[in-house]
Amino acid sequence: MSKRWMTAVAIGVGVGVAVVALRGRTGGERPDRWEKMRRFMEEMPEDFPPRVMFDNLSATDSSGTSSIDGTLDLDLSTLDNVVIDLSVGTASLTAQDSGISVTLSDYLLTQSINVSTLEQRISADGTLTSTELEGSVDFETLQEFVVFGDDNPSLGQMLISDANSSVLVSVLDNMSVQLDIDVDADGTIDQTIVVTWTELDRKST
Repeated sequence: MSKRWMTAVAIGVGVGVAVVALRGRTGGERPDRWEKMRRFMEEMPEDFPPRVMFDNLSATDSSGTSSIDGTLDLDLSTLDNVVIDLSVGTASLTAQDSGISVTLSDYLLTQSINVSTLEQRISADGTLTSTELEGSVDFETLQEFVVFGDDNPSLGQMLISDANSSVLVSVLDNMSVQLDIDVDADGTIDQTIVVTWTELDRKST
């Protein structure tokens, strides 16, 4: 995988899998959605978690046909209705759209939400295979991503790699992110890029 592709992977996967998940932000001191989540937890049935299954589910419109196939395992729990733990996992989930295929495998996203302090801690691990990424990349959270309220993530680190190269995505603070790129998997950083969250958001869209 070339440096250009590894940079794209760092921006696309690192943001798409970890950062975008992290940026499901709150607004205000006590957002309604947290209160709704708290009430949902109080009323949650004992037989939770569910498994969501997609058996080549497809939809067609003027732009073409999209489909999804695989399973999602969901878990939601709390001991005190203050800290809520959420996990989403899949052994394999494939989505296809306009000739582009993306598969998540051995994937696990965990999120801990404190509805009093509005602190979120998020981790994501798995393998992404895409026709746009020249094969597969593995991503592993080395340090939980931390978000306070409606701010940018202030902590977190993720390693994204394939057989030939890697990118270490490190949150420096709530203003900037560092990308350390190893283009030939020899353990040496060949290029370091520091970008702001605004720049990272712009490149990921």
